[in-house]
Amino acid sequence: MLESIKLLQDFAKRNDFEFHSIVDCHKEGPIIYTRDNEKYVWMKPKASPNICYVAFSNTQRISDESTYSGIFSQLKVHNKTDFVSITKKDVLDKINSLFSSRQLKTGINIIDKQLVVKSNNERFVRKIFSKNMLNDDLLVFFNKFEAARLIINTKEINFVKSFEGKSLIGLYVLNQWITEPETINEMISLFNKILGNFSMD
Repeated sequence: MLESIKLLQDFAKRNDFEFHSIVDCHKEGPIIYTRDNEKYVWMKPKASPNICYVAFSNTQRISDESTYSGIFSQLKVHNKTDFVSITKKDVLDKINSLFSSRQLKTGINIIDKQLVVKSNNERFVRKIFSKNMLNDDLLVFFNKFEAARLIINTKEINFVKSFEGKSLIGLYVLNQWITEPETINEMISLFNKILGNFSMD
């Protein structure tokens, strides 16, 4: 991960991003020994400071969210209990859909076949899937990254001070840090298209 931090720092310098990183070390056992358990990176393009690339890793956390990276932004939400969670569909999801009242159908056949959409706010879902070209781009992204997530209001990122206590929209990938410049730029482009659907409120 330290190599990944260096790669992201280089990306930030080349692309005029504000860059921050933290490596938290913790003592283990009676012997004085430390290990870098938690790592955080966040960086914002100076030209668009409303969006933020975030990467997080905690080697001791047993959770699907112990390592992730992606693009996030604040989103004005009237009701903080409103949420959206979109993931790639697998076999278990097909079974669980028979019993889950939170899964929504978008009415777009190719989306409903490939993605799991959970939400208590249909308006948010309609905004996300309001443009055919964006829908195609989303499917490409979810097929490229099986552990991709698109969320509204289901995640807290308090180590980024401007996000503390705020409602967030995010497009991110579990289990890895995205460090390839081309992929980061593609994620930012896709995220901005999604965000643009909410700027019309």
